[in-house]
Parts: sequence; structure tokens; C-alpha cells
Amino acid sequence: MDFKLNRGKIARLIIETYATRVFNLAVLFVSDILISRMIGTEGRGYVGAAKLWAMLACMVFTFGLDSTAIYYTGASHGRFHRLARQYLGYAAVAFFFGAVMLWGVDHLKNLFGNVSGLYLLTVGLFAAALLTALFNALFIGIGRLSFTNKLLTVGSGLLLASLIFIYFSGYGRITTVLQVILLSQAVNVILLVTWAFRIKGLDEPKEINRKEFARYSVTQYVSNIGGFFYMRGSAIILTLVASMSEVGLYSIAQVMTDMLLILPNILINIVFPATAGMERPDAIRRISETARFCSTISLIGLLALSLAAFFIVPLLFGPAFKPAVGMIWVLAAGAWMAAVSMVLSIYFNVTNQPRIPAFAVWIGFATSAALTVLLAPHWGGYGAAIALVLSRFAVLCYMLTLYVRESEENVFDLLFLSHEDWRRGGLLLKGMLG
Repeated sequence: MDFKLNRGKIARLIIETYATRVFNLAVLFVSDILISRMIGTEGRGYVGAAKLWAMLACMVFTFGLDSTAIYYTGASHGRFHRLARQYLGYAAVAFFFGAVMLWGVDHLKNLFGNVSGLYLLTVGLFAAALLTALFNALFIGIGRLSFTNKLLTVGSGLLLASLIFIYFSGYGRITTVLQVILLSQAVNVILLVTWAFRIKGLDEPKEINRKEFARYSVTQYVSNIGGFFYMRGSAIILTLVASMSEVGLYSIAQVMTDMLLILPNILINIVFPATAGMERPDAIRRISETARFCSTISLIGLLALSLAAFFIVPLLFGPAFKPAVGMIWVLAAGAWMAAVSMVLSIYFNVTNQPRIPAFAVWIGFATSAALTVLLAPHWGGYGAAIALVLSRFAVLCYMLTLYVRESEENVFDLLFLSHEDWRRGGLLLKGMLG
């Protein structure tokens, strides 16, 4: 495949997907402002805790089946309907065990007892997240990424419209907010599942080696759950050791800094399959180029967000959320480090070394968890933010060391665009627009 032609196609797909994600993130950002103004820092903490624990249950019971679906349906589209039926049955069983797990955490019983209906809503959010993860993966595997983006737009739009209604009607309560969030996710799930069984014209079913399928799922599960704990472990621990107000402040800071992680997530979904069949030198060239691009753009985003947060947070969320500004400054630096590490992980996955990024995220989680337990009881959200940043620094150092050793690239050249990169980028953009 021609390298330059493929690069242009990838660039257009990145821009298209990035624009969609930015739009949806903007809608969710406005939604978060409405939620924060309706229920305050403590209420935002309860909402954040419910979503975090639902995400944790989802990650535990997804069991790597989402990543496995992308791989197996990508290799043969004919596996789509068979996996869709099996995943629907699996989700029903996982729902029961997930509900039991959430009820079995002693601290959560006290948390659920403080807000009426919080447990059932958290379980509902878990079920919606599980089905969304599984069926989104199936659609991505057959090349329907744009379809999942459109559904995301529908869900976020419904959420915003519902929140505006309850905001101006005076019905803003913790449970009402969670009910609206669950409703928007449920609509998304219904559309996903319904459309999955309406798709026609796929290839004939191809047999799946169950042992290989299970082995691949377990490998991805270890990596994915490690990654989740690495990214969200500090926030989950914070719900156990700090007040709900601190959780609310930290949630706002993490929502804003997560904007910096949109780009690396898109790059992984696009560059990973594009480099999977390349020779090692070509893969190194493509991934090094991608790392420079992602690092530079993320660094610009870091500076812009850090400056804007000082004015935006108290103005939009209210004066009570002003302490979140410092957390944003800290977490933004960590988001830049995470963005670079995520892109470098592509290389190890496409060169059949998935244990390296899997081990990296567990290093990050272990560091983050230990430091959060140590710092959060005294410094609340600031302690959790510092813990997360230090863990991301450790992971970045680990990934850079191994990648530089194999690629023989210069660290500076991996982190910042060169003059030649800027020139080629201008020519590429000119060609796309012309």
C-alpha cells in the first residue's frame, strides 16, 4: 500500500472522527455544567461515584470481549451476527453478577443508602455501559466507526435536551440527573442492538477457534482492566477515602482534562490497524510521526486548557468549583504524558509485544493506587491528581525507554514536530482541502 496515499486517508479519517468527538464532548461539557449547577459539588460527587463504579463493573465483566470483537469481526465480517447473539446472552448473565458485585462492596452500601434509588441507577448504568462497549466494538470491527459516532451524537443530544428541561423546570435532583443519564444511554443501546440484527450483506459465517478466542480475550482483558485502573483508579479510591465534595471537584477536573485524550484514542483506533501489516521500519516511521503529532498538539491543548480553566470553571460551574482549577493544572500535565504513552503502545501491539503496554498500565495503576491512598486522605482531590500524574510520568519513562531502544529514535524527535513535519502537514492539509 502506498505510504503517502494511506497517510492522506488516515488524516481525513482522523479529522472527521475528531470533529465528531469534539462536538459530542462540547455537548457533554455543557451537560456537566448544568448538572453541577443543579446539584452542587456534593451532588456532583454522588453522580461521579455512581458512574465510576458502573464503569468499573463494566470493565470487570466485559472480560476483553470488546477488543476481541474488533479483532475477530475485522478478520471476517461474517462473524458479526454470531458474536452479536452470543454477546447479548453473555450480557444478561454478566448483569446479574455485576449487580451482586456492586452490592457486595461495604462502602457502597453506605453510599447507596444516602441517596434513594442510587443502587438501582448504578446497576442500570452498568448494564447500559456493558452493552454499549460490546456492540460498539462489533460495529467498529466491520468498519462502521461513523455509525457509532452518529449514535454517540444522538445520545449526547438527548442527554443535553433532557438536562435543560429539568434545569429550567426545577426538578434537578441527584436521582433525576442519574435517571436522565441512564435514559440517554438506554436509547443508545436500543439503537445499537436493533441495528446490529438488521444489518444485511455480510460474508458467510466463519468458524471461530474457541481456545484462540478465549486466549485473546484474556490477554486483552488483563491489558484493558489494567488500563482502566490506571486511568480511573485514583478517582475510585477517592470515593472511598474522601468526601463527596472532593469527588465532585475531582470529577470536573478529570472531565475537562480528558479532552486531551480524545486525539490519542482516535489515533489508536485508526493507526493501529493501518500499521498492523507493515514491516517494522515502516511501522516505526509511522508511529514515530504519529507520536510527534500527538505530543505537540496535546501540549498546545494543555497550555490552552490550563489558561482557560482559571476563568471558565468558576464562571460556568459556579464559585464552589473554583478549587478544581488547581486539579486541572496538575491533571493536564498527566494527560499529555498519557497521550504520548498511548501512541507508543501501538508499536508494541503491532509487533506482537502486547505484554509491554499491559505491564506498563499495571505499573501506572500500582503507583497511582499507592500514592492516592497515601495522599488523598490528607489532600483530597489534589492528592489524587498528584498521584495520577506521578504514575503517568513513570509509565511514560518506561514506554519511551523501550521504544527508543528498539527504534533508535531520539526522545526529542518523538515529542515535538520538526520543521519538515510542519511543512509536510501544510502540504497535506492543502491537498485535502484542494
